[in-house]
Formats: sequence, structure tokens, C-alpha cells
Amino acid sequence: MRFPPYDIFPIITGDKISLRQILTTDIEDLIEISFYDSIQATTFQQVTEMQVKIDKNYIDGNSVH
Repeated sequence: MRFPPYDIFPIITGDKISLRQILTTDIEDLIEISFYDSIQATTFQQVTEMQVKIDKNYIDGNSVH
């Protein structure tokens, strides 16, 4: 089994959903659904900080969110 980080970030698609890497341009749309360590983001800045942590987790091979 290969573990992250992958050469190409996985994209999973189905009839009703598509899962892909979060981009900086997505941040504004994620405020109300963003959580990290059970803490909900309420601002653009908080989501941005959480996303940096999530990206680091991925690069370190600890998870794919």
C-alpha cells in the first residue's frame, strides 16, 4: 500500500461527490465546515491556519483530509 504524500494528489469522484485537494481559492467556501482538533473555524484566517496544518500533515505522510 502506498501512503501519502502521493506524486499526484488523489481525486475521487462519484455520481454526487468529488473529493480533491483543497486550494487557496476554496478557503472562503469552507469557513462553516472547517474543523481541526475538534475546533471549528469561524474566520477566513482560522481556516487558512487550519489548512496549513492539514497540508503539513499530508506532506509529512500522516493523513489525507
